[in-house]
Amino acid sequence: MSVQSVAPSQFGLIREDENSGTVWMKIRLAMKPRIDEMSYWNFFRRSRHRDLLGTTLIIDVQDGIVAEFLARKYMPQLTAAIASLSLPVERIQFEVANRAPAAAPK
Repeated sequence: MSVQSVAPSQFGLIREDENSGTVWMKIRLAMKPRIDEMSYWNFFRRSRHRDLLGTTLIIDVQDGIVAEFLARKYMPQLTAAIASLSLPVERIQFEVANRAPAAAPK
């Protein structure tokens, strides 16, 4: 029997630490107590920091519905979290994550 080591990130189990990580991780951690647990896990935890271009934070999300939902429903809380953390972010842009195309059927 062989044992294979698996990185926690393969299962989305990366430990969130407020003292390390990306700007988005810090914002997510600040959002966690502001929203219900189901919304956090469905929308925020599954999102990923793509880039910080100047003062625009670009976040990858799973689809366009999630991008629109996060921008519409949570922007006031996100703005408050950014201000409370004194982060250099003036704008958040949600984009659908680039996904590899599905393999063609054989």
